[in-house]
Order: sequence, then structure tokens, then C-alpha cells
Amino acid sequence: MGEVITWTGAVSASWNQPGNWQTEEGKARVPTETDVIVIPAGTPNAPALGEALTVATLTVETGATLDLATYDLTVTGTLTVNGSMLARKAETIELCGDVTFAANAFACARSTIVLTGADDKTADFGGNVLWDIRFARDGTTTTVTGGFTAAELAFEAGAKVSFAQDAACVATTMGI
Repeated sequence: MGEVITWTGAVSASWNQPGNWQTEEGKARVPTETDVIVIPAGTPNAPALGEALTVATLTVETGATLDLATYDLTVTGTLTVNGSMLARKAETIELCGDVTFAANAFACARSTIVLTGADDKTADFGGNVLWDIRFARDGTTTTVTGGFTAAELAFEAGAKVSFAQDAACVATTMGI
């Protein structure tokens, strides 16, 4: 795991601007694929992706926003969205670790969420409305603890998914 790096938004909304980030040691640099990324509330500019991105761990704190800006996002570790995440078109969000969304935290547009990865994971979608959610066949189990509503829901053959008793899930179209 890399360093903890925090969004400051001091320069602009550009994810790739070093002056918008600060490490715990006070250095300005763009996060790497191994860093633990924190996006706090109250910054002058909210971050917007400028290209497809892979990150290790990502936390969007209450009151903060992350704009995917039409680019795909892969999170290899934990994703926690207590603020908001905004999709604009048909972004793919690949999630390999535990996932937690607060209620009304994701504006989904026509995006696809793919749950995959090498370890068992827990997914709490916080009752959010999703466009397309897919559970990959990867030999692990995904436990859904918070419900969701989705236009499309798909399970790859062999996908292992467990739904908690209180996880209300509604899908318009379902495929296996």
C-alpha cells in the first residue's frame, strides 16, 4: 500500500495537477496506483478525472464530490463514498474490494459497476439507483449488505453472490 494522499483542490479541478494533492509529509504530487486517496469536503475545487484511472483505496468524504468526467475508474482495494460520485455517460467502475456507498451518493448516468477481484468482498450500495451492475466470476464471494435499484443486473456464470436479508435489490433486466 502506498502513501495517504489528500485532495486539496488548491489549483483546479484537474486530477492530474500535482498542486491539487498533498501527501502526509506535505509534498505535492499526483497519486499513484498504490496510494490511499482521500477526497475531503470544503476544498476550493472538486476533483474531476482527466483519464481512465486505477487507484488502490479511495474515500470520498461526506460533503465532497468526485466527478468521473466520462472516464473509467478501477479501485483495487476499498471504495467508500460518503459524499458523492458523479458519472456523466457510460463509465465503467471496476471494484475489486469492499464497497460502501452512502444513500444518494452516486449519480450513475449509464455507467456500469463491475464487482471482481481476488478476495471476498462486501458491497453496501446504500439503496442507490444504479444503471448496470455486474458480478464477475472470479472464485470469490460478494456479500451485498445494502440494497440497490438497477436497470440491468448480470451475473457471470459461476459468480458467487450472497444477499443479506435486509438488502432490498430491484432490477429491471437480469441476465446470467
